Amino acid sequence: MSVAILVLAYREPEVLARAVKIYKHAGFDVFVHLDAKSDLDQYKSKMGSTADFCTFLAERSNISWAGFEMITATMRLLRSALKGNYTNFALASDDTFPIRDVPRLSAILSSPANRISVRPLRSDENFAKRYHRFFYFDHPAMSLLGREIESSHIDIRLLDAMDRLKKRMDIGKDQLQLYYGSQWWSLPRLSAEYALETYENNTSLKESFEFSAVPDEMYIQSVLGNSPHLRSITPSPVIVDWSRNPKPYVFKHASEFTNNIDRHHAFVRKVPSSSQELLAELERICLAET
Repeated sequence: MSVAILVLAYREPEVLARAVKIYKHAGFDVFVHLDAKSDLDQYKSKMGSTADFCTFLAERSNISWAGFEMITATMRLLRSALKGNYTNFALASDDTFPIRDVPRLSAILSSPANRISVRPLRSDENFAKRYHRFFYFDHPAMSLLGREIESSHIDIRLLDAMDRLKKRMDIGKDQLQLYYGSQWWSLPRLSAEYALETYENNTSLKESFEFSAVPDEMYIQSVLGNSPHLRSITPSPVIVDWSRNPKPYVFKHASEFTNNIDRHHAFVRKVPSSSQELLAELERICLAET
């Protein structure tokens, strides 16, 4: 069994560096997509020598919250990792950290189970409206987050996207049973291959989700939920707390999430570099038997 860790990175190089040491002990390989808004050289410098153990993707997306570029970046990671002979693929962020000792971490991530949260959506649910209605967030002028006025101007790229959106509105979106769940997952090779093949070959479905909101919580979930491969299912391996502010909650102490750990969990998110005591405690747990 061999595991590829797929990292969507943005601004926590120090946390990723400490996690990579654990991944290395476990024999995992690490693939990193760094958001195009971040400086690659500076990011690697802050990681130190652990950056040498990672494969950084040359082609990078400028990711907007709730936009489809998050899916584009995820698929770039899958495409790169699937060139290797890995049996399992786990998606994480650079502020995600393991919570298991290396033997247990390896056992969880190398199992044949599809570790992904998938809940079927009724058509009248609010989450389903994020697909059935039309959205576009992959441009500064359409961002949901605060930005400088000067970065919000209209350009040809946005007009081209709006032209495609209008055509898709005329055609209508692909009809399928929608599934919803956490963005973070661990998949066996067959499911990972199916997800990438669907992304590359079903352009109508891809465009339907391109003009949706928060597709990272629906696209892969719906692709696999409608596939013949999603038999053995276990919930997402990542603990994320949406019940406290800020959402998702930023953990500072292990006591804040230990009661939420279930046997399927392998990681916790979010862990910032400022939580030094928590990072040190998690390192002791993860490396206890190595």
